[in-house]
Amino acid sequence: MLDFIYWPVSWVISWWHSLFDHLLPNGPSGDGFAWTLAVVFFVFTVRLLLLKLVLIKARTDVLMIAIGPQLQAIRREHRDDRVEMTLKMQDLQRRYRFNPLLKFVHIPTNILIYAGAFHVLTSFNRTGSFMGQPGMTASETRSIPNYAFTVGDVNNFLDARLLGAPLQSFAIQPASQWKAFFEPGSPVSLSRLTIVFVAMAIALVAAIATYLRARESVARDPENAWNSEASRIRSNTALFGLPLFPIAFSLLLPVVLLVYWSANSCWTLRQEPWVIGRLPSELKRRAGERS
Repeated sequence: MLDFIYWPVSWVISWWHSLFDHLLPNGPSGDGFAWTLAVVFFVFTVRLLLLKLVLIKARTDVLMIAIGPQLQAIRREHRDDRVEMTLKMQDLQRRYRFNPLLKFVHIPTNILIYAGAFHVLTSFNRTGSFMGQPGMTASETRSIPNYAFTVGDVNNFLDARLLGAPLQSFAIQPASQWKAFFEPGSPVSLSRLTIVFVAMAIALVAAIATYLRARESVARDPENAWNSEASRIRSNTALFGLPLFPIAFSLLLPVVLLVYWSANSCWTLRQEPWVIGRLPSELKRRAGERS
């Protein structure tokens, strides 16, 4: 149904993997790092391509704050005349070139890309039956391509190890699904403790990045962050609640998706200050254009 997303996602990851596969040594560990870097740079590629949408959303947020007092004044002045109120508000938005719908322009794109990445990255090992997986045998899943990934790529991914953990393994994965991570007929030798350790370590990176992002956000506006009970709850949730999510999901998500999450969190940590740094001059330019 979403092949128009699945194929481009797999093409980009495949391109990055082919690059890192030539730079890193062959073998389970080298292949594991090649696939990990391919996913990381896929995230960076997508976030770079979506930067324009992020800037549009951020500018809309700032303009909404800037014209908020004027909108409130119009509502008070024309509260008994809704037609005049609507005309005045439309005129104000036109002068600032403000469209509130642009605040949400990035959401459907992000959802589609994440859905595509989730599906593609969990379609190497298809021995499970969760989320519509077909419940193949280990031999079957190792003999079928995964969109742009050839059968050889699929086998290379399943054989790869990141610090000893298969990339599509997760902490509570049934041991019966581990057969796909080994050549048919080979003994299955895998430690669940290793998978848990690797998953937790990667999730910790995402948690730290989420915490640092929240701390920077609070530090930018300390007065509004703590000036009411509601704002204190929001700030404490951002600082100490949100970082717990990747830790909690580290037991449920495959290692490769935790890599995706961590890369995304680290990019956001550095992107947000850059975006905010561009906003004041843009706001002044927009304000100067109004007439």
